[in-house]
Amino acid sequence: MVKSMTAAIAGLKSHQTKMDVLGNNIANVNTWGYKSRTTNFQDAMYTNQISGSGGNDSINGTGGVNTSQLGYGTTVSSISTNFTTGSGQFTGNPLDCMIDGTGFFIVGNYQDRVSVNLRESNVSLSRVGILRPDNNGYLVDNLGNYVYGYKTELNPVTGEITVLDTENLYPIQIPLHYTNAVDADGNARYTDDAGNDVLIDSSGAFYYVCQQATERVTIDESKIVYKDDKGNLLNLEDNNGTIQYYYKAKGNEKLPANGTVTQKLDDGGNPMVDENNNPIMVDADGRVVLADPDNPGQYYFTPVKGDKVYVAAGDVKRYDAAVDGHELNQVGGAWGYTASRGDKIRVPADSVRPVKTTVQERYNIATWTIGTDGNIIGVDVNNEIVSIGKIAVASVENPNGLDQGAGYLYNIGNNAGEVMAMETAGATGEFKSNYLEMANVDLASDIATMITTQRGYQANTKIITVTDEMLEQLVNMKR
Repeated sequence: MVKSMTAAIAGLKSHQTKMDVLGNNIANVNTWGYKSRTTNFQDAMYTNQISGSGGNDSINGTGGVNTSQLGYGTTVSSISTNFTTGSGQFTGNPLDCMIDGTGFFIVGNYQDRVSVNLRESNVSLSRVGILRPDNNGYLVDNLGNYVYGYKTELNPVTGEITVLDTENLYPIQIPLHYTNAVDADGNARYTDDAGNDVLIDSSGAFYYVCQQATERVTIDESKIVYKDDKGNLLNLEDNNGTIQYYYKAKGNEKLPANGTVTQKLDDGGNPMVDENNNPIMVDADGRVVLADPDNPGQYYFTPVKGDKVYVAAGDVKRYDAAVDGHELNQVGGAWGYTASRGDKIRVPADSVRPVKTTVQERYNIATWTIGTDGNIIGVDVNNEIVSIGKIAVASVENPNGLDQGAGYLYNIGNNAGEVMAMETAGATGEFKSNYLEMANVDLASDIATMITTQRGYQANTKIITVTDEMLEQLVNMKR
């Protein structure tokens, strides 16, 4: 009789725990990034009223007996967390962002760098992206934790962003720049690897002005064009491994005949004449040629529009396609020209550096943008585009192995499995700027579960009441 009361008390405790979990879910229905939890029951231990035995099929043997067991109620086996992504709530703030996927923000106290293997790093994980710059230019969340990511570099010409170190994470910080690295007009100054002052043209390309007439400029092979000695632009043709130069005739060029000129013969071997009874002359290639009235003994032909007219290799000159008028020559296998004073000389973008001085200050960022890939781009008050960093995400093998810490932070528990930092891609999801993740609480389901939990609790109290009445009847038997 006491066993029924013990089972009911166990049921009361378990249902109370379940109600506590439901209450916590409903209390956090408007908490950013909250993950709902579910209570799981299991039946408690059993005692054997009758022990089971196997049957004996020999003479006078008895059959098998099943075990009869009596349980002691229920207990809470686990409380599991639902890590599905909650809906996004638009906030209109570009520094608010959520991860639409399974990844986590990586935050924590300040460290110079942390390994991408997060088990070796003293950091926390978060699903709440309320991000703001602090007074030192670091990106922090609203609890004051530093946000970790990758250092990046922006190519000012192509706009391409490159991650500088994929093996380590750093606290994301607005970079410094050199405030007095400007020319007399207030424009930013750059130099190439050789220390020459570099300018930027209207297309965004870097160049410098040649100051010495003896300076040699090397030209990329892909930038070389070919012309004949008359300045006609030439094409190249590979004729069985032999490079030939030619241009397409327009129809009015007068070209000398090649080789020996003879009279054309018909199929019978007889000399042919035109309608004026003049002999029809052909050159060594079989082309009909005419006598040159200005040069007795010389013959010429006029190509039709589109004819390929070949040019001897010795008559070909090479020019720089990027800068008209520069005839190229070859030194040590490289093509180039000797620049004149004042020539614009192009400089490769990857060899350009800002002019550095001892005076630095942090960019004053006016507007922020967080891309879906986590790249943070700022525009400062001088309208200069700045690459600030790239937010990293944590991929957790077993999210239910994380331990809930203070606020909305998770600590990496012993059963979380492998926890690695990476650039967001695929299953880890993408970033959505101007949004925060809402709680994934299913309010309708939790309220329905709350009703069944209440009824379960009520039924267990009824067991206690009935058991008490039975004990009262037992005590009253002595009367």
